[in-house]
Amino acid sequence: MRKREIKNAVIESASVCLERDTFISLSLCFDYGGSGQCSGISFGVADKNKIVEPNYMAHYIGRILNLVGVDSVEKLKGKSVRVDASYGCVFRIGHYLEDKWYDISEIAKGKV
Repeated sequence: MRKREIKNAVIESASVCLERDTFISLSLCFDYGGSGQCSGISFGVADKNKIVEPNYMAHYIGRILNLVGVDSVEKLKGKSVRVDASYGCVFRIGHYLEDKWYDISEIAKGKV
């Protein structure tokens, strides 16, 4: 496995989808200028007619939109960011110019 490093990137694509009426997923693909990487996160929906609390997906999407400075997932495409990643994992996504980061593992640690 390659070492963890911070890279400049452009968001090549961003999508939100509902999978099998059970999972809501956000997928982000990053272009590093010659190479790329995609990262996705899914959260289960126990009952499609009821909001599951805490709403981790809303938190995740909101943090990414706020960090990048846009108000919809569709506007993420083409935006510059920094990505703290290794060969197989994206750990953090950062603002392109400011020292502002979103540590994706915050959700797993229950820090929402």
